[in-house]
Amino acid sequence: MDLILTVNDGGGISIVKSLWDKKRTEIKHATFDGDPASVENIKNKRLTIIDSAQFCAELGRETARALISYLKKNRVAPKVLVPTYPVTLQTVKDYPGWMGRPTPGQKLPQASLKTTTKKLPGGSRSSNRLIVKIGAAPLCPYLCEKGPGVWGGYIYDILKEVSLEHGFILQIESISNTRAVASLQARKFNYVIVPSYLVRYLPDIRIVGPSLGMSYLGALVPGTFKESLIDVDELVSRKVVYADVGSGEGPEFLSESRSSKVIKLIGSDVVDRMVKMLSDRRVDLALGDYNLLSYSMGRKTGLSLKLVPTSVAGFSSLVMVSVPKEPEFGAVPQHLNNWFLRARASGELERILNRYSLKDWHLLSHD
Repeated sequence: MDLILTVNDGGGISIVKSLWDKKRTEIKHATFDGDPASVENIKNKRLTIIDSAQFCAELGRETARALISYLKKNRVAPKVLVPTYPVTLQTVKDYPGWMGRPTPGQKLPQASLKTTTKKLPGGSRSSNRLIVKIGAAPLCPYLCEKGPGVWGGYIYDILKEVSLEHGFILQIESISNTRAVASLQARKFNYVIVPSYLVRYLPDIRIVGPSLGMSYLGALVPGTFKESLIDVDELVSRKVVYADVGSGEGPEFLSESRSSKVIKLIGSDVVDRMVKMLSDRRVDLALGDYNLLSYSMGRKTGLSLKLVPTSVAGFSSLVMVSVPKEPEFGAVPQHLNNWFLRARASGELERILNRYSLKDWHLLSHD
């Protein structure tokens, strides 16, 4: 064993003390928090080599600022980032401590990021450029399969930007959600993109990077429909057409709603069929993936229908999944994290989503 990583100084300090007392100085320690005792260990070269330290007081200050703005009915940012500080023997002299304030624009020593280029079966390099293979089930507007090897959709647009920025070759292959994890474990892909409910409790895979979207249930209703939200009570005695939304809920909630009739649709043309059934007044409302419905309605004109959210089912995030032995192949998860931070601040993400008649999902996720 060369290094021990602890997720908090609460346990890390005790581990360092035990190792130090037993003279196990060959083992190094990395940790998070910024406890003054851990900082002293760094100063005295007592096993700990880095502590990703938080600014506790600044977290409280930002919370207070947000609360005051909210009470004054001013704009409140949906997310405020308070930086951590990498305390090392080289940087400790400038760390102001838990109660200090982050220094704007402070430049810190940069560690170089080395990525592995292990080959997948069949090879994963081409002309000395890394090939990143991703498996996903096509569903517009998330990922749109336009033809063999030809892709669109907002997730593809984002991945393509990241691949161009960092110089790797992006290969996306179509695979059903039910086969995605098995194919990942067989090393046919470096990553797969699936709804989180499929993998949340699996022990031998790892969710990496940011949320890539949010799937939840929406309803197409006649333009004269007065309610702004569909709940279970609104489904009572109504004729409903339903398309699987991939949220993990299944159609069970419809049986609980006491709808007079439920028609389930599958296929690539479900929205067109829903619109026709509504126009012919064969059903009272249509339920399906909100983003799919929004994208499809944005490409149609002259319809006297509107899209409203529902509260009759939960929602599921779209996530990127890897195997524990190689969770950060090509550093793609970190590249995506960095891209989303920049793109949300610059408006680039909003511009991409606008092309698909979508809105940012960050308020529904933990990113």
